[in-house]
Amino acid sequence: MNLQDIVDELARSLRRSVVINDTEYRPVASSAQGDEIDRLRMESLLRRETPEKARRYLETLKLDTLRQPITVDLDAFGGRQRLAVPIRDGERLLGILWLIVGGLPPLDGTDLASVNAAVELARRALLPEPGTHGRERSDGSLMRLLDADPAVRRQAFAEAVGRRLIARGPQTVVRAVLHDGEAAPLDRAAFGRRISAAHAPVLRFLGESEACLLFVGRAADDAAIDAALRSESARRRLPIRGIGSAAHAHDDDDIAVAAARAIAAARLAAGLPELGGRADIADVGGWMLLDAVAGDRSSLAVFSPAAADLLEHGDEVQRHTIETYLDAGGHAQVACDRLHIHRTTLYYRLDNMPPSVRRALDDGLLRSSLHLTLKLARLWESTGRL
Repeated sequence: MNLQDIVDELARSLRRSVVINDTEYRPVASSAQGDEIDRLRMESLLRRETPEKARRYLETLKLDTLRQPITVDLDAFGGRQRLAVPIRDGERLLGILWLIVGGLPPLDGTDLASVNAAVELARRALLPEPGTHGRERSDGSLMRLLDADPAVRRQAFAEAVGRRLIARGPQTVVRAVLHDGEAAPLDRAAFGRRISAAHAPVLRFLGESEACLLFVGRAADDAAIDAALRSESARRRLPIRGIGSAAHAHDDDDIAVAAARAIAAARLAAGLPELGGRADIADVGGWMLLDAVAGDRSSLAVFSPAAADLLEHGDEVQRHTIETYLDAGGHAQVACDRLHIHRTTLYYRLDNMPPSVRRALDDGLLRSSLHLTLKLARLWESTGRL
């Protein structure tokens, strides 16, 4: 996002106008101005600089040293009270985000999360060189854990471990939240920061990759974390398609592998209803194996003629029966309980399967191939590949 996109998105989210000034108090990006515009803002936008008297006053406030948002009374200069939010990269001030707050409803926690997300996006947009990062930010090393440069990632990982933000090994977990892609970038970033503020150190927002919001933190109760994520997603109207997780391996120098695995688990969770919308990579190794298989419908007959016969010529009852029977390890009673049928019914169905399927059930390797190919077909169907 560029600066103009950022101020427009924040203005839409807050339902009030937004301006970003550079360090010389000149507006570099401004949203459409609503009813709250005052004389000071109008003059600043028309002249492309803050009037001299107001600027001298702002300089006395030493806003260049500002590290936290403050409210500024500008009534003497024809302006309403404003919130000034610094945009910093370490020790360096890059700009200031301004919001008129006087006479308007107060900003709530959700609004402030959007402001914080906008400031982070603006910081990145204002950096003079791509990939430049401040070293003094409390979350700077976390933001660089997803950097495209492996050397930057490794250094960020070492810094984060040194600051005890994360730990090396499986007690650190990366979680990926796959969204539908409809929400605006600012809303997604605000969602991540809101979650991080409320649930650190279990969840710390890293950023976004492959339509997934990524978090890192301590291993914890997945059900409670999922509930928190889905609750916040409902509040922000950011639908979650799937949640994936992966533990960090002790011999990894960064979290790139864990992040990639968490993303893969989230995609599987979104595509396979039986996973219930969430998956940890440690529990879906078989699905990951199948997901790596290349091919198309014609390949199924090569992998397992029995599965191909069942898919092409059998009905859904036969397919569901065989898949459930194989899921149960060939234990008739377990399969009957899952299918809610009597043993006699199960045996009748098995006896009336296509000949290739009956042969496969009597041979260990053919039986395994039948089982895996049926699962592969289900995966391809759920992900639109079949």
